[in-house]
Amino acid sequence: MKQNHLLSVRNVTVMAMFGALAAVLMIFEVPLPFIAPSFYGMDISEVPVLVGTFALGPVAGVVMELVKILVKLIPVSYTHLTLPTIYSV
Repeated sequence: MKQNHLLSVRNVTVMAMFGALAAVLMIFEVPLPFIAPSFYGMDISEVPVLVGTFALGPVAGVVMELVKILVKLIPVSYTHLTLPTIYSV
């Protein structure tokens, strides 16, 4: 029987660490001076995902992107979505 090497403990740990590192790096945006307009920025959060994809394969790269996106979605606050209050005069 052939073992699935993608789901070994080492690979899952590496995917989780690269995904979490990419989520943290997603906070920082580096502007590109003298090269592009001011609204362009370089997203350095793709570097750990690319390194992990080359090391572990394309399926692992998709998993790392998914981890990055899910970690980025966690701290979202929905307090601004409250119902409007009716004030009586």
